[in-house]
Amino acid sequence: MSMEINLQRVDRVYYPGEKVHGYVVVDSPKGTLQHSGITMEVEGSIGLQLSAKAVGLFDAFYANVKPIRIMHFNIDVQKGTKLYPPSYF
Repeated sequence: MSMEINLQRVDRVYYPGEKVHGYVVVDSPKGTLQHSGITMEVEGSIGLQLSAKAVGLFDAFYANVKPIRIMHFNIDVQKGTKLYPPSYF
């Protein structure tokens, strides 16, 4: 079985208010696939990036800053059923 998540934008950079569009592809070489549900976990984080002008000024601070999680939730994509590959959601 293979599962792929394809987003319309390949750069994966989104800004406040923008919607994320894409689809999930499930394929199984054995044919029909029984499952108890498909859930997608979504997590967004921010990280500090320094410009070339700030190098040296914030080096000590930057080394200690970890990405900050700003969102985290689950989306039910499909309830349990049989899939007939390839299936798109």
